[in-house]
Amino acid sequence: MAKKKKRRIQAPSLSVLDKGIYYCLIAFSCVAGLFLYSAIIGNFRRSIFQDTHILAQGNPGIVILGFFGLFMGGGFALAFDWLRRKKQPIFGKSDVKYGPPQWKPIYPLLSKQFWFALYSNKKRMVLGGLCALALIVTVVFVAMLGLPPRECLYDDGSILVYNCFNEKTAEYSHSDVEKIRIYTRTYHDRRGPDNWGIEMKLSMKGGEEFFFSYRDFQTTDDKVGGSIAGMYQIKISFDPSIITVDGKENVAYVARDMNLNQQEIDLLYLLFDVGEPPR
Repeated sequence: MAKKKKRRIQAPSLSVLDKGIYYCLIAFSCVAGLFLYSAIIGNFRRSIFQDTHILAQGNPGIVILGFFGLFMGGGFALAFDWLRRKKQPIFGKSDVKYGPPQWKPIYPLLSKQFWFALYSNKKRMVLGGLCALALIVTVVFVAMLGLPPRECLYDDGSILVYNCFNEKTAEYSHSDVEKIRIYTRTYHDRRGPDNWGIEMKLSMKGGEEFFFSYRDFQTTDDKVGGSIAGMYQIKISFDPSIITVDGKENVAYVARDMNLNQQEIDLLYLLFDVGEPPR
């Protein structure tokens, strides 16, 4: 004999107020996720360059942390949308009597009966506990990664490596650098065509390698030449015999895609040793 399917409980429709609150919460979660992404990356870039001797700071983990903020916002948006589609009331309707006999398992979120029913059911209590644990773990995770691991390139050519607890884990001096490679490359852009940029690779005598793109270099209003100036400063502080420059044929595309001004273009051509730039 075929097993009977469990009848799905039909909940009463949501009030206009509850629907409005859900839509506002969904919109707020999406905006908060985008804000967290921008704030995490923006605040990180502002805080790391408080030391004026830092020319560049590489941190692939900051992008992951930024997307974690997006994920949190999207997760809350999906959760609120699920509650909306499930027709879970928040305040409920004044003309509907929630609970038994017709609406036995359904109570407004802001009622005592809802929380009593939640914790009187073992399954729901475990689920609620897991959600609370996940929220606590999330807060701890974000707090721990408030200062993600990073690699700092200083104006004297030295590199310091820090972990997420702001503890120095490795240090390399100017004399530890064995090779430097400066090269052009394309960066994928989902919103349009790929863009040309610059990267710098520093290879240490012990075999370690560090990569810094032009986006990792400090760019402030009072820094003449922007990120190009930082790269050029590193180049001239080392022996030319250990420096390799690749991609000279792409400097015009780099200048175009990076929206460089004339002063930055002049430094770019010096960086790649390609003569006089067009005027």
